[in-house]
Amino acid sequence: MNKQGEFFHRLADMFERFHSSVNIDRDSSCNNCFYCCSDKMQFPGLYPLEKDIINRYIDEHLPAMAVDDFEDYLLYGKLPVCPFYLTGYGCRIYNVRPLFCRIFGNVETDIPVPDFCIYKERMLKYIDMTEFLSEYKRLNVDYTTYKLSCCIDEEERFFLLIEKAIEHMLLYDFASGRDILLQALSIKDEDIGLYFYLGWACMEMKLFDESINYFIKALHLGAGEKLYKNSFEKQAFYGIYDKMSYVYYNLNEWDKSCQFCDKAIELRPGNISPYFTKYFIFFNKGSHIEAGEMLRTIKKEFPLDKEIQDMCLKFNI
Repeated sequence: MNKQGEFFHRLADMFERFHSSVNIDRDSSCNNCFYCCSDKMQFPGLYPLEKDIINRYIDEHLPAMAVDDFEDYLLYGKLPVCPFYLTGYGCRIYNVRPLFCRIFGNVETDIPVPDFCIYKERMLKYIDMTEFLSEYKRLNVDYTTYKLSCCIDEEERFFLLIEKAIEHMLLYDFASGRDILLQALSIKDEDIGLYFYLGWACMEMKLFDESINYFIKALHLGAGEKLYKNSFEKQAFYGIYDKMSYVYYNLNEWDKSCQFCDKAIELRPGNISPYFTKYFIFFNKGSHIEAGEMLRTIKKEFPLDKEIQDMCLKFNI
């Protein structure tokens, strides 16, 4: 077995352990429901390891299809349902589908599961997956490192470096992420996603002035426009206003923070973070009436969030 085959074997083993942990009954029928395969889910992009194992599978079993179709679906959501979903059959890449496809319906997340989902009553708590997810992320770091060791194309190497940096950041190793992104910067210095993730890494490291500089550079390159060409730029488009509101909040520039909160909420009303940033701004300013109104807004916008509802009850909101 070659090196890549070893990684594929490790990934398959992890998927088997995941299925055991959530006790999935593969013979159960979803009654032709494809909710978790639809554009409602707002799935992220693929890890390089996930993409490569899917590529191998479709080469062997679905030669008329391409993993690029899947990535385009994740990126733009122009189709109502995943291109690998087939009516009356289900997922055509079921055995190698990525982890986020396996989580939905089986693990509690912030994405509401419809009442008719057959898995709804026995979902695993997300917090119970912490150890598994850390192992899964480390496996992807190892694979991306392996891919970089084989890569001779400069463009591919650039995006693999960004991918590896993100994988470190997902493991809360933001210093390593920043260092890797700076390596990518030496290859190409005009990329939206690169500056967005540099800003994000610096934000988490509390290097707020440096973070703002990177975010502003990303905006100048077009991060605030819905013209993204890859998953990194998509993340920048949907996340940059939220991140900037948080950074300006920490710099005590609260008026600017509020402006970016409003932009973030307009763009993604389902993201709770900018609502809370505005709440804390009002609270810290001593504007308790506005703070209370913000809590009422949060309570209304997130009726399924039990922690939010309990907090509002505590404050008689």
